Amino acid sequence: MADHAGVGLMLAMLFFFSSKSLSNVPAGVMAIVGFLRFLSAPRAALASPLVRVLLVLFGCLWLPMLLALTVAVNPARAAEATWPYLRFLGMGFFVIWESRREGFWPKLNLGACFIIAFWCLDALLQYFLGRDLFGYPAIYGSVYGVFYPNITLGDVAAALSPIYFHALYSLAKRWAGWWILLVPLVMAVVLSGRRAAWIMLLVSIVGYVGYLFWISPQKRVLVRRMMVPVVLVLLTMVLTVTTSPFLKNRLAVTSGLFSNNYSTINAATASRLPLWTTAVNIICTHWLRGIGPRGYRYVYTQYSRSDDPFHVEGSTHPHQLVLEVLVETGVIGIAGLLLFVLVGYHFLQQYHLGAALFPWCLAVIAATFPLNTHMAFYGSYWSSLLWWQLLLIFIGAATEMRNTAKLEGRSPGNNVIAW
Repeated sequence: MADHAGVGLMLAMLFFFSSKSLSNVPAGVMAIVGFLRFLSAPRAALASPLVRVLLVLFGCLWLPMLLALTVAVNPARAAEATWPYLRFLGMGFFVIWESRREGFWPKLNLGACFIIAFWCLDALLQYFLGRDLFGYPAIYGSVYGVFYPNITLGDVAAALSPIYFHALYSLAKRWAGWWILLVPLVMAVVLSGRRAAWIMLLVSIVGYVGYLFWISPQKRVLVRRMMVPVVLVLLTMVLTVTTSPFLKNRLAVTSGLFSNNYSTINAATASRLPLWTTAVNIICTHWLRGIGPRGYRYVYTQYSRSDDPFHVEGSTHPHQLVLEVLVETGVIGIAGLLLFVLVGYHFLQQYHLGAALFPWCLAVIAATFPLNTHMAFYGSYWSSLLWWQLLLIFIGAATEMRNTAKLEGRSPGNNVIAW
């Protein structure tokens, strides 16, 4: 039972992203166990390079939040985002410890693939039959599936799509029929009507195809092998859009991004331009430490124009990652984010893990792609999903480092897990 606890908790957390907050339950269990593991032998834990890099990466994101908390416009709300963020550190300790177990990595990836497939198939059942397996009704303009009544299915599925692609690629080596599972994911993301999800899916597709060409020693063989999945994805996209009047209209509005008219561009970005203008106004005044995590809504009216459509009710966040970080944690937050990227890249290069872990890194890239609108970076939901993705990378790194140590005849424990 204990051998499967880590896989079970990680997969439970993933599945419960379909609810508003149930994912916090397995996350909390992992965090508590992780901190207890660390505190039982801190010196031994710090001997692990994975633990050390986890502490640095976590600090890059959390310390700017802590500094911004001291100048927060709403200290209570900022504290609600800052202190619970510590659970991700405990979860990191937990998964690094659990990574010692053989089979943890492949079981987790396969389980994640089937959960994503289930979400998407359930959503398509809702779309075509009017109700999903749980009885949730269809609503015109989007698909919800088990995520009902939240419209986050498209965002989550698109953000996780590189992991899904890689699992199908591995399965298709044994039986090409597994590629058919591309259809429900692509349809669910497209039918969600979420522009942010479309961009994440596009980044994931382009990035994953590029990755396959990067690692493949036989490019011509790869082209022949990938003909079926590529055609399947393109046909699914085209047929899904052309058979839906709502999606055709949505695409027509989105094409306004290439216009030089403010109103047209604003419509194409779902009225994001006023949010971004207000964000810039806040940054100009609070550029160093920001206004505190989740503080944007509380000063929106003060910094927005009187003719801004959101002037009175405001908005929870700017819907753009770079602007959100600058607004809420300032230049210090952006510096921390850049340092996070540099440290992570250096670690992957140092241990030669870039090629092996790229699909999981691509999932994080897609979920944080700066040329996109986003859910709140400091919000509990999206930060939990991002850290779930990051923890997958840590599990993969532990597995790869252990396998490398075995090939070189070294003790894997001294190179991956020391406590």
